[in-house]
Amino acid sequence: MKRLGLTTCLVSLAMAGSLHAERFTCPVRGGDIVFGQEANVNSLDQMTSSTISTRNIAMNIFETLMTRDENNNPILELAESMNAAADGKTYTFRLRSGVTFHNGKALTSADVAASFNRYNRIGLQRSTLDNVAGWDTPDPMTFVIRMKRAQPTFIEALSSFSVPIVIVPSELENDERQQLRSIGTGPFRLL
Repeated sequence: MKRLGLTTCLVSLAMAGSLHAERFTCPVRGGDIVFGQEANVNSLDQMTSSTISTRNIAMNIFETLMTRDENNNPILELAESMNAAADGKTYTFRLRSGVTFHNGKALTSADVAASFNRYNRIGLQRSTLDNVAGWDTPDPMTFVIRMKRAQPTFIEALSSFSVPIVIVPSELENDERQQLRSIGTGPFRLL
């Protein structure tokens, strides 16, 4: 009798759970999202903060050239392709077309260069760029990173979640530390 009662209880719970989940299967466009977290956020400037509370919000507002997949492998995000030179000293990124910032401005390589300039000036882990000789924007959709010497771990560092080089509109390049306006290309925008 106990076994029948336990089985009935488990089946009932499973059915109730599946009925509840059914309501949330379709994605919804628009609207607001509200969530809580245990820690306060003192800034959404992901370039200058390594706190998880900042990352939880900021990485839904901003995006990067590269990020990580569910297995923690580097993958492209705002770039549609990346070509690494055979000598390991040049990385050429082709940007995804049709990407816009929350203010309606189209993403270009000038925005990527400005973001790298800002990170190099105030980024918490700007040492990531110590081996970078420079970057170029040969056209509006191409961003080229030139290395001083080959660095096999550079793509790992570039795609890191710890203090990422988030891409912002070029007009935000001179925003001061922890004063970055929240204009990104991510799936959510801050109102």
